[in-house]
Amino acid sequence: MDQCPSCSRILYFTHSDTTVLTCTCGTVVNRKEGGVHVAKPFYMVQQASDLLQPGTTGQWRGKGFTVLGRIRCWLEESVWNYWTIRFEKGDLGYLGEGYGLYSIMKQVTLGDLPNALDLSHTAIASRVHLFSDEEFLMERKSVCTKWEVEGEVYLPETNASFKTYEYSGQYDRQIVLFQWLPNYIMAFEAWYEDVSALDLQQVNEEARAPHLFSCRNCSHQVAVTTYPYAQSAACSNCGFYFQLKQHSSFVKDTKRNQIDYTYPIALGGTGIIKDIPYSVIGMAVKEDFSVGQYKWREYTLYNKKEGYAFLSEYDGHWIYVKEKGNTPVLPRMSLESFEYHKEPFQLYNVYSSTIVHAVGEFPNNIFNNESIEAREFISPPEMWILEHSKKEGISWFLGIHMAPDEMKEAFPFPDGLPPRDGIGAIEPRSFISNEKLFLAGVAGLLFLLFLHTALGFRLQNRELLNNMYTFTDSSNTHSFVTNRFTLEKWRSNLEFHINAPVSNSWFEMNATLVNVATGAEYSVEQGVEYYSGYSEGEHWTEGSTEETAYLTQIPAGTYYLQVQGIREASLFPLSNYYIRVTYDVGSTRNLIFSLLLLACWPVFQYIRINSVEKRRWYNSPFSPFSYED
Repeated sequence: MDQCPSCSRILYFTHSDTTVLTCTCGTVVNRKEGGVHVAKPFYMVQQASDLLQPGTTGQWRGKGFTVLGRIRCWLEESVWNYWTIRFEKGDLGYLGEGYGLYSIMKQVTLGDLPNALDLSHTAIASRVHLFSDEEFLMERKSVCTKWEVEGEVYLPETNASFKTYEYSGQYDRQIVLFQWLPNYIMAFEAWYEDVSALDLQQVNEEARAPHLFSCRNCSHQVAVTTYPYAQSAACSNCGFYFQLKQHSSFVKDTKRNQIDYTYPIALGGTGIIKDIPYSVIGMAVKEDFSVGQYKWREYTLYNKKEGYAFLSEYDGHWIYVKEKGNTPVLPRMSLESFEYHKEPFQLYNVYSSTIVHAVGEFPNNIFNNESIEAREFISPPEMWILEHSKKEGISWFLGIHMAPDEMKEAFPFPDGLPPRDGIGAIEPRSFISNEKLFLAGVAGLLFLLFLHTALGFRLQNRELLNNMYTFTDSSNTHSFVTNRFTLEKWRSNLEFHINAPVSNSWFEMNATLVNVATGAEYSVEQGVEYYSGYSEGEHWTEGSTEETAYLTQIPAGTYYLQVQGIREASLFPLSNYYIRVTYDVGSTRNLIFSLLLLACWPVFQYIRINSVEKRRWYNSPFSPFSYED
């Protein structure tokens, strides 16, 4: 049994390793070694309205957990929660949460834990070995300048502020270092998960109470519904910009809207994207001032469970954008292509942007982002957006193309959708990468070869005739009729293989297949010719002494063959010829014809796709195509 050092109320720590508990009197109680309880001069979370709360339960990889409490950390331009969770077997961990990102965090021992001096000198985007055989990229370093407590938490000894360092490695591996004290550093491995995979129960589903303040310019009341996570806002009446300062108040910026602008989606409107209901809480017009001064509209969306998302619209083309925790890790920031989960992505654009019009609220301070460099990598219908700031770190956003029909179903458009112009950066029309096109062609080739081989096992390859025939007199023709034979298959073929040892001469076979019952006839003619000689001292040849002919689509029945051989009348005429007739054989001619048709498909697709891709990349400074003005 424990007592609050301020009011003497009985306190109940539910886990032996938790260290901080909030009392109903408002005291933050720190449990130290030896059972000493100290009132900490820190804050309790006031008017908690987040989705998670003490008592929330969930599942992670088959293990149940319960939320005990949280540390809410105020960073320079964001607010982040570290929820203490107790697993079914009693072990503790953190559930990192904020802005729609969720990560399960467990303490881990590093092979080489950096010291405080190393961390202070490590720059964003630098690479370090946290394990002996694994390299990690530092993506973000943050200073928690204020922390608040709700419920019961595990919090090592720390001061009024502490630092965190976030690293990403290959295979979606994440490491977070907490520098609680100058020489007290702890490492956690983090696994980012979709909120749906956590199966959260006992959550707080009540709507957030808005944070209200009066515009310092026009006295209009501004409501920020996602405070304290929203870090900036714009007055809908006068257009002045505000940014959150000193953890509590919104301070008027020196900038305001430069122009009037209309939006096809209304502020405060609701819609559903990817089965997620969203509210539109902010709208802005951004301008790319580093390349072509393009302008586009961006809508900030919010869902209490899924967090923030964005809709970007340029020339009538829409992209749904959401920040991700499991992301690509580039070996160099200047890289122009990469592969993520076996999908190739190509650099499409690099830019920095400024705000020319805004209304509503935004999750970060969008009015001072001119120093952030954005790099867009496309693989239609997806886009990875890398935002890199030497000060704020590295963030990744995944963009997905939204078709016009999807947008009509997602949100109401009283005045209709904006007209589309050109081809969108990740519009999937006619898109297939050259690698996939090549693989599809190879797959088709293998399928045809497999089909040809499989059908070959069912063929009879039955010989009906295999004889040598001789011209018996001075006549240049020779005829014969075969015995009757039965062809069993519904449809099949006959192959005629002819060998005539002609030399500077020719031979012709005429064969007629006669159906005994119906009298139906099927005829084939095939010549054999071979010539050779010398011309200007060089030997030449033309033709062959062997040829093959086919009768195809022969129905089942009883037949006989009438065959006539004709030789050229010459001084040294052909004396004999050889014929072999085989029933139900495989035809390489059909295979070759099919292969030629198959080869035409990727060639046609390549030409068509290149035409579309040339238009897609027209506005990109990294276009692989050349254009004539």
